[in-house]
Amino acid sequence: MQRNSAQPRNHQLLVVNHGFTFIELLIVIVVMALLFSVGYAGYREFQARQGIINVTRKIKADLRLAQEYALSQRKLCAANDFLLGYEFVASSTSYEIRAYCDRSLPGPDYTVSVKIENLPTGFSLIRIPVNTVPRFNVLGRGVYISLPPNTPSMTIRVRETSSGAYKDIIIKSSGEIYEP
Repeated sequence: MQRNSAQPRNHQLLVVNHGFTFIELLIVIVVMALLFSVGYAGYREFQARQGIINVTRKIKADLRLAQEYALSQRKLCAANDFLLGYEFVASSTSYEIRAYCDRSLPGPDYTVSVKIENLPTGFSLIRIPVNTVPRFNVLGRGVYISLPPNTPSMTIRVRETSSGAYKDIIIKSSGEIYEP
């Protein structure tokens, strides 16, 4: 029997480079930059959509507040005067809820301001038809929409000025408030 003699074996040393080449690093950086830019653009679009949704919800809540005040006949008029309803008066950058009162004495009707809100920067309101003012009548008698008379509904358009995106709120003369 022959024994293995302890002969030195020739081992090849494998040289392993631990690291990346410049091209590999460059490709990774470019891919990451592309993913970041696409993600950021998507985030900005999402943020704009959420802004419109939030502003629209706030306006709808205030429209319903005016409607609730009219239904509950929350009177802010002078002692002997009559409450006719609550108006929602909007400009391009703000809106106001007003109590609409009828004088018991001869004289013109008048309004009492209840709430004034400014829109966040970058948003605007458009009333369709232009210059219409909805008035929520007391005792659930629906909504009077001025200009033109006897209009069955009106639209308040909430617009994000930088992108032009918008959302509509429709107010029907029956008192229904909704988004299409």
